[in-house]
Amino acid sequence: MAFPNGAEGPEPGSSDPILIEDLPGLTGQVFEGASLQVSREERDTFERITHIGDAYPQADAPEFPEDIVEGFHTLSLLDAMFNLVRPFDPDTTWGLNYGLDRVRFIEPVKPGVTLRSRFEFREVKEKGEGWLVLVHAELTAEGAEAPALVAEWWIYVMPRKR
Repeated sequence: MAFPNGAEGPEPGSSDPILIEDLPGLTGQVFEGASLQVSREERDTFERITHIGDAYPQADAPEFPEDIVEGFHTLSLLDAMFNLVRPFDPDTTWGLNYGLDRVRFIEPVKPGVTLRSRFEFREVKEKGEGWLVLVHAELTAEGAEAPALVAEWWIYVMPRKR
């Protein structure tokens, strides 16, 4: 599938979705594949609507890297990139972003560079009627030796009420 910004990934729904009964056996599984690009226009829009330019007018300082995508912008791509790789089944599950234990911005991301995703299920544990799923997420710019972003991300997945 080609996205408006030129990135590619699987067609939504083309991967077998993760069923609620599959959750306990996910630990150790890795899913890779979805890629996205952040255009210069998208980067500028993110900075405008989040008021980054207002908060950091000194960003023109010579020490600040030129022409990069804000780290929090890169972080905001996790949910979409995860769901493009292997979404939870919308007929049997629904989920919430439960939070992040650790996030590191290791390498800068430039506008127009293709980011590739890798998600490893590190832990799955029961919580109430659902499951807490810990996903180790990495986004890496094409051609880079180190990831741009590494995060430990908790997702709370619950059965869909029918």
